Amino acid sequence: MYGTELTIEDGAYRRDRADGLWILTLFVFLTGVYYITAWQTTKNLVPPGILLILSSLVTIIRCRKVPTLLLLFSVIGYINISSAALDYFAKGSFSNDYQIALRNSASGLAYAKMFLLNMLIVSVMLTPRFLRKAESDIDEKMRFRRDNSVLAFLFLALALFVCITQFTGGAGTGGYVSNNNPLYEYAILFFAVGILFTGESRTFKWLYFAVGGIYIIKSLIGGDRSSAFMAVLVFVVYYFYEKIKTSKMLVYSLAGVIVANIIAEIRNAALSVDGLFKTLIDRSLLFFFSDTVSASFYSGITIIEFVNCYEGDRTELFFKWLLSLVTGTTKETNIIALASKYNVNGGGGLYPAYFGFFGGMAGVIAGAVILGLIIRFVFSGSGSWKRVTQVVMIAMVFRWYLYSSVTLFRTIAVNFNIIYFVCILISSVIRCRSVR
Repeated sequence: MYGTELTIEDGAYRRDRADGLWILTLFVFLTGVYYITAWQTTKNLVPPGILLILSSLVTIIRCRKVPTLLLLFSVIGYINISSAALDYFAKGSFSNDYQIALRNSASGLAYAKMFLLNMLIVSVMLTPRFLRKAESDIDEKMRFRRDNSVLAFLFLALALFVCITQFTGGAGTGGYVSNNNPLYEYAILFFAVGILFTGESRTFKWLYFAVGGIYIIKSLIGGDRSSAFMAVLVFVVYYFYEKIKTSKMLVYSLAGVIVANIIAEIRNAALSVDGLFKTLIDRSLLFFFSDTVSASFYSGITIIEFVNCYEGDRTELFFKWLLSLVTGTTKETNIIALASKYNVNGGGGLYPAYFGFFGGMAGVIAGAVILGLIIRFVFSGSGSWKRVTQVVMIAMVFRWYLYSSVTLFRTIAVNFNIIYFVCILISSVIRCRSVR
């Protein structure tokens, strides 16, 4: 159990082992930096792919004693490993033909290095001291929830409303359209904040399970896997926190990947058993990696390539983009839409894409340091704000790491915090314990 006392000898052994893994992290970091800076022209992406996988696995192992960090970096690790397999090793060979030229361009090579650099910097920022602090702050029972039936019911009703009325995607033969309704994404915040105020109420627990089930099933029927997984992660952190272990994560992750890829094939109209077997044979072991990750990786390349196409002042655009994080994105500040005018872009781009567009390698370094600092701040310490922020960051990692950093800085850093502090104000005025 997480609260078990350690002897002095056990503690010293664990510290030595943690320091050893830290040294390995530094070695991978330095090797990666050498590759990025010294090998400027090579298009052999196998070495950085290996480094990306190694840094991801070492980070997961180092975070294994902190359930929330383990879950966060397990998802990030799977995204990284999928990208390494499909984009670094297979070079996008399972993607559409129109992507190949750009993948093999200078922008493709630059983005592969940027993505690796981002992970290396975040990994090296997880120091042994930080991990020990995070482990000491573990709340085994997640005893941070509040009692307020008014807020619990309000967010339950909002989540149910979204489930019933707001899904805009669709599945069918060649007719899938990815859900892009912002309110459907915000339902994840409704679940996370609403459950926070259910206290220990069994009634609300099962009501939220029921509405969450509707949300997940409707997402899967519509082919929107990421929305379904986000909801699953909310409930995993809240209700199955103490069961988050490395071995179980491996089993559940593998099962989830298989289900997700089967859904993808059904979504892409491979509705027959023969179609699924053909995909299995064609992709072999690569079937266990996410095609969505590869698509988002390509989108990131289009954003980096957009540097060569954009005729305006990127500094001016950067400040307008920063303002849009608070006021909302416009056509002028939607980098994805702007880049898609020059190259086909289905959306996404992975976390470092915007930073690479605005500042090149220096921008990627700045973005990685910002992400590392956010993780260090949020995942150490206690209190309901940090706990529920951890839940939201974990649940929405598919959005802010896989699709766009805008989700982290606007949806979570701005909008989530507004919702949270308004709720705290309301709960201080309206005191109403949850039903049991």
